Amino acid sequence: MSHTNTLELRAGGTRSTGHSASLLGSMMNFVVPQLRALDRWLGDGRDSLVRSRAQLLRLAQTYESSQPSYAADLRAAADRAEPDHDAAS
Repeated sequence: MSHTNTLELRAGGTRSTGHSASLLGSMMNFVVPQLRALDRWLGDGRDSLVRSRAQLLRLAQTYESSQPSYAADLRAAADRAEPDHDAAS
């Protein structure tokens, strides 16, 4: 009883693999900077949100004595502007 194993090699496969690797490298050279830019943009958004929240809380303090219900609304808006508010909901 004999067993025969066959292995087929294609000469064009090396060229195709090299081309695929080159294409993948080009795509990564484009995608990675885009992802970094997106991360910076999202980071700036979070920082802006934190600043907005602080501004709302300061404004609420100025209205506390004259218009307490408006100050409460401003504090509620500041709470909704908290960066981790969506994660807690």
